[in-house]
Parts: sequence; structure tokens; C-alpha cells
Amino acid sequence: MATLRVLVIEDDDDLRTVSTALLRAADYEVDAAACAEDALALAARNRYDGVLCDMMLGESNGLDVMEAIKGIQSQAEVIIATGYASVETAVSAMRRGAFQYLAKPVNTQELLLLMERATRKSRDAFDKDLMAERLRRRDAEHGIRGLVAADDAMIEAIAEARDIAVIDKPVFIHGETGTGKEVIAQLVHRASARCDGPFNVLNCGTLTENLVDAELFGYVKGAFTGADQSRPGIIAASHEGTLFLDEIGDINPAAQVRLLRFLESGVVRPVGSTREERLDVRIVAATHRDLPAEVSAGRFREDLYHRLVVFEVELPPLRNRPADIQPLVEHFLSSMDRTEPGTWSVSTEAVKLLQQQPWNGNVRELRNETERAWLRAQRRGSTRLEPVDFRLSASAPERPEDFAGYGPIPMSQAELLHVRHVLNLCDDNRRRAADVLGVSERHIYRLLRQAQTLDEVESK
Repeated sequence: MATLRVLVIEDDDDLRTVSTALLRAADYEVDAAACAEDALALAARNRYDGVLCDMMLGESNGLDVMEAIKGIQSQAEVIIATGYASVETAVSAMRRGAFQYLAKPVNTQELLLLMERATRKSRDAFDKDLMAERLRRRDAEHGIRGLVAADDAMIEAIAEARDIAVIDKPVFIHGETGTGKEVIAQLVHRASARCDGPFNVLNCGTLTENLVDAELFGYVKGAFTGADQSRPGIIAASHEGTLFLDEIGDINPAAQVRLLRFLESGVVRPVGSTREERLDVRIVAATHRDLPAEVSAGRFREDLYHRLVVFEVELPPLRNRPADIQPLVEHFLSSMDRTEPGTWSVSTEAVKLLQQQPWNGNVRELRNETERAWLRAQRRGSTRLEPVDFRLSASAPERPEDFAGYGPIPMSQAELLHVRHVLNLCDDNRRRAADVLGVSERHIYRLLRQAQTLDEVESK
């Protein structure tokens, strides 16, 4: 950690010398000023974690100096010291932004304790702001497409992902296909201490059984026919970074065993090699499958499941996020047309039409529909998307009023039908529906993820 830097502002030469020597002996880098002008000049050139400022500086007021310094560098924490102690001056100092108030003669141990707390708070705030700015720059330079949210549930999921990101443990993302699981995985990576390391993606659902080991762990030359040279696996390529394993529910049982061993030991052995390699990789996994059900059915290892699901992020389907429709469409339009920003828009009537759709393909399907509508609007000579540009039904799919016509169905499906019905009556307001049902919003999200969709039930 870099040396903490403090500024002592004191017009008494002896007190300034003593305070400076005391803080330097405590391993602080110390600058000193005898007047307000010198202090502000130093603050304009250097960043300070802590400031010890006298209340009376000749004709200057220490509180005014404190405010001026915090105007230059807001993270600096200022301790006010004065020989004219009173409750009124203490309250005034704290209200105007002082970290703490010390009465003269200053107690040495009290000063050191307060300065330690003040500089720690300042450095934490500075590091947080630095990380936020770093993320903003990375977003601007390597913007993550699709991180758009206006719906409360999605905003909460994004906030949860950011909070989880700083804890270097595996993360599991739940959500239907097309809800943006890879986007959230990228967010977890960018908001973590691994943000400068690699971020790699492996879709386990696209791999044949005999390719999984080679893709994950790599292979050495001659390991199998066609292996004319050694090749590192995607785990090795993700060293000191993040590996997103999409559709982890499709990985074969043999590869599950070897992946579990890596998660437990951090060690991999390339195919055909006798040597092991220790690697540092954070795993973020996702699947559209009901993984607990896959565990119960014996198709997915329970021990691997618990290794992967240390922290969870749940992404609600787009049909439950009507507030996200318009900002998502506007985001897609801005990326499609490279002319003047804000040229393209979507009408209120078109937004209402889009909000009525089931969006079984979620955000991915909405993007495809927006691209097609964009082309049709261009043919009309318009830069505004209207309902006529979308080839969609003008009414929402009908919802069952009861279970008539379904015959005997499992309790889980009956619960799903009832939840869908209540959501429909509540205009898809999940909070209101949760109140009516007497359950939490999270229970509704989990049920919608784990159970079959209503359309699947109706098709039986």
C-alpha cells in the first residue's frame, strides 16, 4: 500500500514542528503550511489522505480553509484543532464536514488514533472512486453491450452482481436463454480485482463429449490424432482472470469430475501430459436448465453444483421487465445507426405493443425484432419505429382463468399457472403479485426459472 500523505496547517511554528515530527514518526508522509494560502497551494499540487488544520490561522478561519481543501479534493478528511474548545465550535466543525474535532493542547495518542481513522476512510473513498472511474473508462473503451436496465428487478440483479464481484469466489447466474447472463458475467469480471486479467467464455453446450477435456484443460503434442502441437486449455488462458462457463448444465459427467478437481485444488493436467499446472482462475457459470432438478435426476454432480453456486445472481425474464423494453430498444437503435446520436426513436404505441409480447427469447429476441423493424422503418423513410414496423400480435397471449382443460397436472405446474394468473391480474407487477400471493418476489423469480413456462404447459 502506498504511503499515506497528510498536511499539517498550523500558524504556530513550535506546534507545527511538533505535529509534523510526530506524524512522520508514525510513517506518514507529511507536508506543512503556516497559512491558508500555502495550504491551498499545496492542496492544489498534492493529494492528501488526512489534514490537521488549526481553527485560527491569522486572519483566516480554519473551517473556511477546510471547505476550500475539500472543494479541491473531496476525499481528504480534515481534523480541526483549536485552543478555543466549545460545544458550539465542535458542532459547527462537524456540520461543515470535519472528520473530527481536537482541543488543544492536543493529546498525542488521540491525534494518532484520529489520523489513522481519517486517512483510512479517505484512502477507501479514493480507491472506490478510482475503481469507479476505471470501470467508466473501460466501459467507454470496451463498452459492454446490453447492460441496460430500468426495471427494479434487473437493477437489483446488476447491483447484486457488482457487490458479489469484489469477493473472489465462484458465481452462478440463473436465467432463461437470452436474458443477458454473459453480460452479467462480464460485469462481475470488470468490477472485480481481476479486471485487468483475461475474460474468456466457453459455451459447454456446443462441445462434443470428446472435445470438452481438450478445450478446458488443453493438450500436449501427440496426445491424440491431429494433436501436432501442444495447446493450452481455456482454463490456462484465463489465468489470473475470469472464465465464464455458459450452459454448464450440458457438460458431460466425466468432465464434471475433472472440473470439480480443478475447483477444489486449482490444478489442471493437460490431455496426454503427466505434469500438473496450478492456475488461478475465477469461475462464473450459467445455464438455462433447472440445475437442482438435474442434480436430483443424477445428471449433474451435487458436489460440483455446490462448488459452483457459492454466490448467485438471478436474472428475471424480459416478459417480467416491461420497464426495460423502451431503454433496450433505444440502446439497440443507437448501436445500429452510426449517424448523429438520438436520431432514431420508438413510438409510445410501439412500446406498448412490445410490452405485450411473451419474449420467449428474451433480450436476444427483442434485439432481432428491433433490427428487422429498423430496416422496415428505413424503407418507409422514417427514423421512428412504429407498430407497423413490427410483425407482432397486437394483443397479449391469453392467460387461463383457471386450470380447466389441463387435466391432472403436477403441483409445481399448478403453482406456476396460478402465479402466472396472479401476475396477469396485477399487470405483471411482481411486487404486487408477491403481496397477493403472500410470498417474496425472489420466490416468484425462482419459480419462474425452475418451472416450465406457461407456453410449454399449454402446448401439452
